[in-house]
Amino acid sequence: MGAALIKGGEISFSTLPGAKIALLRLIAKRLEHIGRFGDYVVKKTPSSSLIAVKGPGPYVLAVEVRGPDGVLISVATRLALKLEESLGVGHDLPSDQKPGSSSHAPVSLSPNAVPVIKPVFSAEIAIDADVLRLLRHVDGLSDVRALARALGITQEEALSAIARLVRAGIVHVRTRAHEEEDRALLKLAKVAYELDERLSGPDEALRMLGSADDILRLIAANLHRGLTAVDYKRLVEEAGLDASLPSIIRALESLRSMGIARRKGEKRRSGEGVRRDIPPTAISVLLTTIH
Repeated sequence: MGAALIKGGEISFSTLPGAKIALLRLIAKRLEHIGRFGDYVVKKTPSSSLIAVKGPGPYVLAVEVRGPDGVLISVATRLALKLEESLGVGHDLPSDQKPGSSSHAPVSLSPNAVPVIKPVFSAEIAIDADVLRLLRHVDGLSDVRALARALGITQEEALSAIARLVRAGIVHVRTRAHEEEDRALLKLAKVAYELDERLSGPDEALRMLGSADDILRLIAANLHRGLTAVDYKRLVEEAGLDASLPSIIRALESLRSMGIARRKGEKRRSGEGVRRDIPPTAISVLLTTIH
């Protein structure tokens, strides 16, 4: 646990363990070149989270601690604001907004495009809260128009955010989802999902999930209530998290494929094992685990 201040790629101050310094330098370099003030990168380890936030001018501030990532990001951002006040340094224009930047290469998108998270990718990008909020709604079914409506933003804003994710290699786009695919998924909206009978309770389900994202863990913690996807979506929203109904259904089906959840009344075949892995649809694409 600790903190660090990086200026121009060099460590100005650090109480972090030496093993994290090389990683932190790489993150700081990327934030320095493509980040805007307040953009951040999150790295997950088995015991803690490392949050690096782009500060004023050449500064990057990092904290490592154990706790909810949302709270840690908020704390790190407030520290970056305090640093700005102390130094009197203004915000720099990020390199990805400068004329001629290769990271701003044009991406051809239309309002009918359907963004899909790639099942496998390796990417680190500085990401702001708006892009993160949109990414949580990407379910492989909603097109740009639907995403813009769900988030209350313009189509141009949605296109810009999706283009950034496409350039980073996190999502790809395809043509509009088939109507029958939409209908088949939404038929499950009022199906009740409950904790698999082979598990002793929510605690065991949460242990199986490990460091999965907040939405997946919130749903798993409430499976004993036997709610529908619509009800789980309401719980997620009450917790201050963003998720579309199709993404909630996909999360429930991911839990079902792991042997954590089942549709109400469903009987598992004898000998069918409980999976301990998390399928790609359930993995938080921003929080990378360091092995």
